[in-house]
Amino acid sequence: MRHGSCVFLVTFVVLAVPAWFYPLTGVKTNPNLNVRAQDEAFYSSIALRMASTGEWMSPKFLGRYAFNKPPLGVWLPALSVKLLGPNKMALRLPSLLAAATSALFLFLWLTHFHRPAVGWAGVFFLLSSYWFLVLGMVAMTDSLLLAFMMGAYYLLAIDPGLENRRHAVCFGVLTGLAIMTKSIAALPAFLVLLAVAPRTRKLPALLITASIAFLIAAPWHAYQMWAVPKWFWAEYVLDEHLQWGIEPPVPQPMSNLFFYGYNLLSISPWIPIGAAIGIVSLWRSPQERKLPLVTVGLAGLSLLTFQYQNATYLLGFSALLCVIAARISETYPVVFALLCAAISFYQTVSMAWPLRNDPAIEALEKYCASSTSSELVLTHPDDEFYSAALPLPHVRYCFRMDPHTTRQAPLDLWGLGVIVTASDFETLQERTPAFRKNLRNIGLDSSEPIGTAIVVSNDDEIYNMIQSHPEVDFLVPTNFLKLSLQSNHLKVVVSAKHTLLAARNFSPSPTRKCGLLR
Repeated sequence: MRHGSCVFLVTFVVLAVPAWFYPLTGVKTNPNLNVRAQDEAFYSSIALRMASTGEWMSPKFLGRYAFNKPPLGVWLPALSVKLLGPNKMALRLPSLLAAATSALFLFLWLTHFHRPAVGWAGVFFLLSSYWFLVLGMVAMTDSLLLAFMMGAYYLLAIDPGLENRRHAVCFGVLTGLAIMTKSIAALPAFLVLLAVAPRTRKLPALLITASIAFLIAAPWHAYQMWAVPKWFWAEYVLDEHLQWGIEPPVPQPMSNLFFYGYNLLSISPWIPIGAAIGIVSLWRSPQERKLPLVTVGLAGLSLLTFQYQNATYLLGFSALLCVIAARISETYPVVFALLCAAISFYQTVSMAWPLRNDPAIEALEKYCASSTSSELVLTHPDDEFYSAALPLPHVRYCFRMDPHTTRQAPLDLWGLGVIVTASDFETLQERTPAFRKNLRNIGLDSSEPIGTAIVVSNDDEIYNMIQSHPEVDFLVPTNFLKLSLQSNHLKVVVSAKHTLLAARNFSPSPTRKCGLLR
């Protein structure tokens, strides 16, 4: 118990310290591709809206329903915000606690078969995983899912057939919560149960645990199918699970095997190398080897099967590799535990520590602290939706792309007016009644999400939009402005790379606290 408490506390502190300094969306979930944690602002915006409006059942982002995931990943941050106030640490607290719990389950799993030093080696291997360090401290769903799955696997480690009724109930609760966090991502837990349980226990254990998980997950899903069936079916079932899993709307540039293999070996190579060495020792232990090998195999198969590529999916796979890698410390456990601790410290300092301020975040925080009632258009969005999480009157995003190259999704955001062209935006007031009717027909009686995304083909369309809307604030890159641009806006430099073209009612002097300041 003393070791377990220390594992939880050490993990929490290691993650909480950089989380205190990093701004929302400030971390890179894939440093190879320079991808930042855009989903953190997405989930934070939903959670903040829930906490302020009390609309807990149907998550909304920028006024539209957001059914890409079940709601547990936003319920917990929203509850934390209700208790601690609207700040980034309140939003991140559930992920921090979940990450510390994941490390504890990994430690208990290993120490069920080995000395505590082997468990500590596994924990420090885990703390050396880039994705564990990053995703454990941001307000996203990955850390929560990992905690529930590691808890389920720990129960199978100590009781493969779940013959203890309490273990079966806990397994069902954990998998139910995993479903409410990331839907079908919880499926491997049931497949592992079928693989490792004794033959006579497979069906009874599956029926008990699946029934409990169903009782936890079914009510919310049934409610949405009753309340907004068209939108829920189009986005949650057809879009999120089928299109993104089978044929993503964004073409994937490489095979899944190369994508995940390259990212794992280039960012945290010691983990797969340690697992490759540790598997030799694991193979000599028939009692222990089945569960780690099955979990790693199913996790790897999931990465190869789901067609949308995202480096954050390596979190669960790398955590399970740590269980195997810890076996190399069996002969000299203290030495290897210290070595893993040194690697973890290096990874924390070199790859998961804020090195500089982000200009987009700096610009938006200055803007948020000012006094304005105008809507804001980001002409070249580089804030990863950070602005959506701030208490601003209304935010729109302008993306430059060819609208004819976008693949049609089951949820037609173009037809609903959520995404509009530059010409549509110029006549948005006249087109709003038709868009609102389309939204009402699919279950949302609101005009708030109309025109939140504007698609333009070239910079001239952006210049025309700025000139024809003097009542709107525009945040633009400073190097985008040209001397010939004539507008009725105030020019305010808000960061080293951004200029605000503000409406005349804008007051640059700070008049309030922004609420999510670093």
